[in-house]
Amino acid sequence: MFRFKNISGSVFENSVAILLTRMSLSCSSLIITILIARRLGSDELGYFSIAMSLCTIMQFISMMGYDTIILREIAKDSMKGGRFIQHGVVLGVFSSVIGMVLMAIIGKMMNYTPVIMKSVYISSIVLLPAFLNVLCETVFIGLKKAKYAFFTAIIREFSWLLLSIMWMNEASGIYAVIWAFIVSRIIGAGFLFYFLNKQNMAWCEYFDWVDLKKVIKLIPSFVAINVLANVLLEADIIILSHFAPAADIGFYSVTKKILRVSFILIFSVVTAFIPIIVETIHRNPAMVYSCLRRYSFRVLLLSGGIAMVVYAFSRSIVMMTLGLGFMPSVILVHILIWKIIPLGLSFLWSRFLMASNHQNKDVFALSVVLPIFLVSSVLCVKKWGVVGMACADIASMSILAGLHLYFVNRWVLFKESRT
Repeated sequence: MFRFKNISGSVFENSVAILLTRMSLSCSSLIITILIARRLGSDELGYFSIAMSLCTIMQFISMMGYDTIILREIAKDSMKGGRFIQHGVVLGVFSSVIGMVLMAIIGKMMNYTPVIMKSVYISSIVLLPAFLNVLCETVFIGLKKAKYAFFTAIIREFSWLLLSIMWMNEASGIYAVIWAFIVSRIIGAGFLFYFLNKQNMAWCEYFDWVDLKKVIKLIPSFVAINVLANVLLEADIIILSHFAPAADIGFYSVTKKILRVSFILIFSVVTAFIPIIVETIHRNPAMVYSCLRRYSFRVLLLSGGIAMVVYAFSRSIVMMTLGLGFMPSVILVHILIWKIIPLGLSFLWSRFLMASNHQNKDVFALSVVLPIFLVSSVLCVKKWGVVGMACADIASMSILAGLHLYFVNRWVLFKESRT
């Protein structure tokens, strides 16, 4: 009979590999941010942040939640990896083309300057390579072989840094960094497909249209989650681009980078928990409450500890990495780092909803919180600038975490207790 399992063996190794993979991505992004700040200045960093934030939103939207579907389904049947890759390539081409068009439309609607629009056009090319990277990495995570994703991430992120340093100068500026980003993602996709081929999961002998239709039926809810969640996470830079100077956007983007690097450990641990959460819900419902309580306590302790450490050393972090010119970022770090607590808990509790096939409740929670965030952030930015944005962000994420916990108690724990 199925037993609740603590982290051990391959699960621990998987979580470490996920952690290192995420660290490589966030650290390379932070280094690139420092590089642009020191060599090109805060204005160029602001332009780069706007283009890449829009690109990040579209990357997550173009995934259509397919990565989440893969994690859940592979936890049920690990033999479906090759089929998910085959279906993913088809879906990736389709969604990436749509994403490129949407990026151009949004850029025009926002009346961005020619410099920003050119950055938006170039960065949109990365959507398909980025999709393929996430697709393959997710398959490896679901198979508990995330070490292959880590090996590739090291090569990919080092390529981005090396090419950026080689190509960047005052003439080409941020465009060189964006082109280096695109090339590095193509390199990463190539290595990941190579490793998958070694695992005999690169492709299936035939294309299963019936199974693809089943997957497509799941996509609308996950698309909605991706759209709403990533607009909620990335819209702050877009809003600031309309109401704040480019230099302030640069200060705020540095703060977000620090937050993202700090969130890596929480993301990695929760992602490694997902196969266990799925197995617990579907094979041993009596252990769901114990699983939820144990993991929630761990995430709370971990996120709270990270927030206190970053708060205490934020001045030194900014001074050592960016210099005196970016010291205004310290006050933003002191505020925004506390977002990591509701963000971590919300991320965990939404995985319980997904694992129990109640992702529609996640859609509802995000649909309620997003308008609250958009309205409150605009009002706060107008009155208090970037500090107001940070406060509105924390308040909105706290509301989201509360809604997620309510739905888990109502639709996961209550349902399983009745079962």
